[in-house]
Amino acid sequence: MLFNRVNGKCQFSLIIVYLLLGILLLKYYQYAIGYSDGVSYISISHKYVSGDFSNAINGCWSPLFSWLLVPFLVIGLPTHIAVKVLSLIIGLLTLLGIRRLSYAFDMRNSVRVIVLFSMIPIILWCALVAVTPDLLVVCILVYYLSIIFSSDYSEKMSQGILCGVLGGLAYLSKSYAFYFFASHFLLFNFLHYLNSSSLRRNILRNLVCGFVVFFIISSVWIGLISHKYGKLTLSTAVGYNNYLVGPESTPDPIKFPPWTRPTPCRQGLLEPPNETAVSSWEDPSYFVLKSWSPLDSAASFKHQLKLIYTNVDQLINLYILFSPIAPVIIVAYLIFCLNSLNHLRLAKDNRLYPLLTLVLFPVGYLLLHVIHRYVWVNWVLLMLMGGHCVEVLLQGEFFGKYKKIVLVFFALSFAAYPMYSLLKNINIGKDIYDQSKILHEQYNIEGRIASNTSWVNSMYLSYYLNSKYYGVPQDGISEAELETQLKKNNIDYYFVWGSDIELPCFLSNSKEKTDGQMHGLKIYSLKKASVRQPKHR
Repeated sequence: MLFNRVNGKCQFSLIIVYLLLGILLLKYYQYAIGYSDGVSYISISHKYVSGDFSNAINGCWSPLFSWLLVPFLVIGLPTHIAVKVLSLIIGLLTLLGIRRLSYAFDMRNSVRVIVLFSMIPIILWCALVAVTPDLLVVCILVYYLSIIFSSDYSEKMSQGILCGVLGGLAYLSKSYAFYFFASHFLLFNFLHYLNSSSLRRNILRNLVCGFVVFFIISSVWIGLISHKYGKLTLSTAVGYNNYLVGPESTPDPIKFPPWTRPTPCRQGLLEPPNETAVSSWEDPSYFVLKSWSPLDSAASFKHQLKLIYTNVDQLINLYILFSPIAPVIIVAYLIFCLNSLNHLRLAKDNRLYPLLTLVLFPVGYLLLHVIHRYVWVNWVLLMLMGGHCVEVLLQGEFFGKYKKIVLVFFALSFAAYPMYSLLKNINIGKDIYDQSKILHEQYNIEGRIASNTSWVNSMYLSYYLNSKYYGVPQDGISEAELETQLKKNNIDYYFVWGSDIELPCFLSNSKEKTDGQMHGLKIYSLKKASVRQPKHR
């Protein structure tokens, strides 16, 4: 291994550049929620602040991100600023963790520096474009991988214990990490065991200690959510995602994968699960879902195979999105590893470890569905594996005076997409926030809301308006059924998105609150009591 350490001056520069860019971009990304999940994590954080612990315990959304947000809310930071500050701090810790993990890869100091500085736009993009715990998962896992990849892992019992702590924290960040850590930690202890005959007792000790700590941490949360839902469960998210890609799911999950759908749930109008919830999406555990298994029938098994094929294709496309040369890196890295195996034992030359992790991490997602944020940890691994490949190439004389060009090309292949996306999406989400301010200040919109379409934007508006969002009516229902559903749920406002929409007849008796002043949106008051007239701009 080339353990050339990045000097203190370089590390300081790395931190300063990251923080300066983060502070600069914060102004333009403070309203970026990104996914409907983000509102749920924020809402749950506020429940912890207010002491509403029974409703804060949630089987779908893991708690650690919401817990970490609490101190920022307690000190009075505006929510949209607090969540971005937290994400930037997580990003900084992730960047430092990647630096630590990079020493498991052979690369000279200059290559390592290029890799780390190229990670800055990637981490900033992950931190700013969405409110999600996925970067927190990456942060925890890069520290875990830096330990388990190490050739001296078996020398200290503390290594196994620390792995267990990190595995437990990863589960508290996202339930998928439970399955990944359990399988990965077992596999890698097995590999260390096979290749280190003199330290096998230490490895078994680390395995046992790590799993004991992991299960102690995990069991506390498992016990809480199992008690709430009346059955043993690691997470209720699996059930929803399983339903989402089932053979009877609509639209067809093969032709229209979940990541292409504008609406998380097509079950009609649904009441939020508690008094302070913004929408039913705060706890999808209560959705009426039909479970399925690939073992139900030959048709179900065939459907599962089609899902895997679709998801593998999607995963390859994501890797190419991360870097156009990602497939080349994977193939080249494998070749370099195989060339060295005749001379070096697996545990002492850990070059195969990242490749095994790259393959293992997305396996569970391939059974259901995969989007880019699910596999951000593989983005990091691909970058580091690429750094190793560049190191091997630069050791020869083939590139000669073009070595710097190779380094620049490699760095840009990974950094180009996040840099482009950060520039393209400046002020993303601000339009919805500004719209909500107008609706609140000029039209006094607040209450129970439903909409004809645009589930996500309607939910964001409801969040900013301190209102409850009941969702979008089911497709194909009659006007009479729609009117009945709106009355049954005591809907105060019906949002109609679109300029040329044929309105239900019953809305002719309702007042349009904005007098056509909101482009592409009309809001019909369904309240029986009279309401004050809007202030016109």
